[in-house]
Formats: sequence, structure tokens, C-alpha cells
Amino acid sequence: MELRRNLLTASNFGKIVKRKRTNSCANTVKNMLYKPDIGHVASINHGRTHEKVALEQLSKLLKVTIDPCGLYIDKTHPFLGATPDGIIENNTLVEIKCPVIPFKIGIEAAISQGKMHLWRINKKTGDIVINKMSDWYMQVQGQMHVCDVPKCILAVWYGDNQIKVEEIFKDDEFWTDKMEPKLISFYFDCLLPELVDPRHTRKLPIREPNYVNISKNKENLNDRESMTEEPINVISEIQFSQF
Repeated sequence: MELRRNLLTASNFGKIVKRKRTNSCANTVKNMLYKPDIGHVASINHGRTHEKVALEQLSKLLKVTIDPCGLYIDKTHPFLGATPDGIIENNTLVEIKCPVIPFKIGIEAAISQGKMHLWRINKKTGDIVINKMSDWYMQVQGQMHVCDVPKCILAVWYGDNQIKVEEIFKDDEFWTDKMEPKLISFYFDCLLPELVDPRHTRKLPIREPNYVNISKNKENLNDRESMTEEPINVISEIQFSQF
């Protein structure tokens, strides 16, 4: 658990990739390193309760053996990790999801109501398509790159023997252009400083990268300027605030 805590793992990739670079990262770091046990949360408990039977039913549906797997660490970036739910013949990862909403209202209703972010409705054709900006999609893309595996079965279990399966292939371009740079930046700029020299445990605010602080200062100055209707020297104010 201690090793996993020091890694940026695939389950967090989506929120990091979608985060605006100049937004505060303190809460994200806090939730990753110091989050309380959330097993009592209904949606989390539902997933944990049904994961085993969901994997068994998926194995029967696909007529394959799904082997358990542990923690993988990226060969290129050893601060990135992944823990898929299973693996098939060492070349296909398995990630199973057991969300509450489709369990209650059905998968089609959940998708049509926009409550399943993995899928979206193509407005022109009406077809159900994968939403590449969903957390789950980015999680499995991250898993495939960390584990160096070309394919992943992403399955959504929503009741006894009711499973929607998506076969997702590793997308190197998506990883390189959309994900990898932001993950590297977040780790070194936001997560690593708190790992090396923790501030939260000393009741101090978690560090923010300089570019986040500068952006905050600019926003504050703009707010003050709009209230006073007088121009403010942004550069001098930012420089002064750093002393």
C-alpha cells in the first residue's frame, strides 16, 4: 500500500488530464494522499460487493480464464502505476465496473440520460459511441500503456448476467498527445513535492506550482480592478506577492 501511495495510478489519470493546468492542484493531491476510507459510500460499496461475481460472469460470457494481477509500474515513467482487475493470456487487460445507476434503471436508460460518461450519443447519427474524455476510458488507456498490453476489455456489470462489454485498443497518439505530458507535469509539480516534504500533516497548505500561484494572483488583481475600475500593475503586484 505504501508503494502504491507514492505512485500516480491509472484510476486518477482522468481527473488529472481534464484538470486545467492553472487550477489549484492542492485538493487533488490531498484526496490522493490523505483520503479517508470511503468503503461506506453506497456506490463504492456496491462496486466492491459485486466485483467478484461480475468477473466470474464476464469470464463465462467471454469463455476465457481471467487471471488476477497486481500492481504494474511503468517502465518509462516509474512513478506511474496501474492495477487492472484481471488479465487474459498476458495480452488483454480486464477492467470491470459495477455502477449503481444502470443497476437500477438499466444500461440503455443510463446512457440515454447521460448518466454513463463512458458513452455518449452521436447527435447526428443517434449511435452510442465511446467518450474518449471519460475517466474510465483514460483509466484503461493508462493501464494499457503502463502494463504494455495492446488491448483491454472494459466491462460494465449492471445486474445478474447483464454486462455491456467494450473492447478498447491502446491508442499511442491519444496517450502521447492528451495524457502523458499532463501526468508528468502533475506528478513533478504537484504530487512529488508533498511526498518529499509533506505539509498537510503539519497543518500547512499543500504547495501549489508557481504558475498556479501566478494565475491566482492575476485573477485576484482582475477582480480588484473590476471593483475599483482602476488599472493595477499586474507584474509588480505578482512580484511583490512572492516575497
